[in-house]
This record gives sequence, structure tokens and C-alpha cells, in this order.
Amino acid sequence: MNIAFTTAHTFLEWELYNVQEDFSECHDLANKNPQKLRELVEMWWAEAGKYNVLPLDDRFVERALAREMTGEEERHPAHSILAQFQRAPLLT
Repeated sequence: MNIAFTTAHTFLEWELYNVQEDFSECHDLANKNPQKLRELVEMWWAEAGKYNVLPLDDRFVERALAREMTGEEERHPAHSILAQFQRAPLLT
């Protein structure tokens, strides 16, 4: 069984999906498989520590807007997602 898990708005609420059977991730299996969820969450935290990505920072929008306001995206256009979206053609 291939299982994917994602975080919701906080890092306290985890979701669990069997993406082979539910590729659109409509049926959260976290309550039905708490042991598997716990195993994957522990693995996730271990890997996050191993690759030094802690503490987590989910302030992407705030940081991107701050860069835009300070003009930083003009100095580093490759690092500005907002600048890339602004240059993208509109679909009509």
C-alpha cells in the first residue's frame, strides 16, 4: 500500500491517504490507521532533523510579499515566485 501524508494548516493535524486507491486524496485514513500515521509522522520528523530543515517556517507568503515591498525581487528575480507569476501570460 502506497500511503501519502500531508499536514493541514498546523503541524498538529496530519492526514493519511492511500494514493494508489485514492489519488485525489478525498478519503483521509488517519483515524482508521493511527499506527501507520504515527510511524510516518515519526519518520517525517526524523528526516526533517536529519536534513536540517527545522525549525519549519511556513511564512512563504509573508516573506515573498516582504521581498516584493523592499524590491529584493529586482535584485534576485529567479528567487521571486511573485515576479514569475507577474510576468506569466494570462489565460483567456
